[in-house]
Amino acid sequence: MTLPQLPAAVLAAAVLCGYAAGQEERGREARVTAAEIKRGPKFPRIANCYGASVGPGAPQERIDFVARYDLLIGGFWTKWDNPEHTARLQQMLAHIKSKNPRAILLDFSSSAPYAHPDDPAFPKDGWLLTPGGDRINGWPGTFMTNLTKPEVIDWLAARSERSVRAGFDGTFIDCMAPYFDAWACEIATGRPWEADADGDGKPDERAVLDRRWKEAKQRLAEEVRKRIGRNRVFMGNQAGEDNFARVNGILFEDNLDYVLDAGAEWRKTVEDYIHWTRTPSRPTVTAIVSSSGVEPPFEAWRLSDAEKEKLLEKGRSLARR
Repeated sequence: MTLPQLPAAVLAAAVLCGYAAGQEERGREARVTAAEIKRGPKFPRIANCYGASVGPGAPQERIDFVARYDLLIGGFWTKWDNPEHTARLQQMLAHIKSKNPRAILLDFSSSAPYAHPDDPAFPKDGWLLTPGGDRINGWPGTFMTNLTKPEVIDWLAARSERSVRAGFDGTFIDCMAPYFDAWACEIATGRPWEADADGDGKPDERAVLDRRWKEAKQRLAEEVRKRIGRNRVFMGNQAGEDNFARVNGILFEDNLDYVLDAGAEWRKTVEDYIHWTRTPSRPTVTAIVSSSGVEPPFEAWRLSDAEKEKLLEKGRSLARR
């Protein structure tokens, strides 16, 4: 399909920066004025989403390269329990700021619906279980969290607080859309699942899960904003309208895929985008990610034990040669 000409757009790098003036306005009650469209939002022009790839051993040329971006969303990693790692992280953040004082650096603090099991700070009873008491796999290497548990909300908010204390300008929380993240349940394995969030031994209806997760993500956003303060940047991957006043903007992660592959309306995408650049918390960091067109290779997670063993044995045989 052909997209409209957008003279103020930077799609390839990650952020859409404006829309062509003079087109018919429709969509939301709060109309986008022609002057606002022509002017474009006052916010970082080019972002890097998840791709900074900066850790304790990053070469100086890599750090200098990522300093060219106006907005860095995640892509930093460190061992938080290692003082040398955290000290190096703070040095890198300070260096990036010295190279580009206007850069906004956001830590990928957490994903709301799932977590890695090796974090000792995660609440013991914080996992989302099946009616039979088993954990539910989330994104590969993680398990689904039970956002109805106050201690899980506290754990998530504490991670955002830790991010700003370490020197980041703010926090990014993944998967903040206002519903239950059913898409993530057993995403790699493809196995059927049922969730029992209230622990009554019965599977919960999807509508109930959607309502409770929407409420939980509102509580999470409120708690994060309270902990990091009004002057820090809070960005979510998607977000419900109820959190509009709490965030500095959202990430439109898959929206170009929806337009190119699923028939979503481009005009509506742009209207939604401009709406989210109007968040009362400034600066706005709302961004549209360029479309990768890449599907994660989940085939390995869907192999049977026998198939896995066969592949492993093949590898062992090759190694013995």
